[in-house]
Amino acid sequence: MHHRLTTGPARLGLVTLLLGALLLAGDRLLATWMEKQAARAVAATMRLADEPSVRLYGFPAVSQFQGEIDRMDVGMRDLPPPEGGRIRVSSLDARLDGVQRSGTSMDVDTFSAVARVGYDDLSAATGLAFHTHPERPDRIVAEASVPVIGTITVSAQVEVADGDSLSFTRVEVPQGPPAVSERIAEALQKRPIDLPGLPEGVSIGKAEVTGSGVAVRLAGEQVKLDRAET
Repeated sequence: MHHRLTTGPARLGLVTLLLGALLLAGDRLLATWMEKQAARAVAATMRLADEPSVRLYGFPAVSQFQGEIDRMDVGMRDLPPPEGGRIRVSSLDARLDGVQRSGTSMDVDTFSAVARVGYDDLSAATGLAFHTHPERPDRIVAEASVPVIGTITVSAQVEVADGDSLSFTRVEVPQGPPAVSERIAEALQKRPIDLPGLPEGVSIGKAEVTGSGVAVRLAGEQVKLDRAET
């Protein structure tokens, strides 16, 4: 029985395929390492207990290792309130464009993100039941169960306050005893939504009431992230 020997061109093609597979695997390993460094940088800057998920865009990763990273997407879930705050941020999804690795930090050309605070998290922190206004989508509704009286309902808008927080403003009390309703409205106004420590250069753009909670748009340019020590 005769065995056909692999021809020169066939062997060359096989070697090329193997080298290509090895290069792809090595590039993916490098991308994973770079994603890990970015996750540590975000966690250190925002003082997070857990590292976020990070996805690196652009191929090959090796070409971005010493230069600029085209784009990174960062996802964070169930962020605890900052010191002194009470309301948890359900999620924060960020896009980082033009990331430069510089010594022990990362410089980001543009930072854009959406933070979301769900109605369940608002209710857990305040003891009030929240939902969207049935007729006025720009307002949020808070309900409180009061013994003997029953359910008291108030509505409010959510606006950007000073610093890294949002506040309930323009509170309206459509029903209920005035004294009780005013106390509930006052309590609502004193419970701002505090966002976790945002990187320097990132500011709150605007807040929007959605079907599931409050969405907060964040943006910044020339943002610096301090990388955690390895």
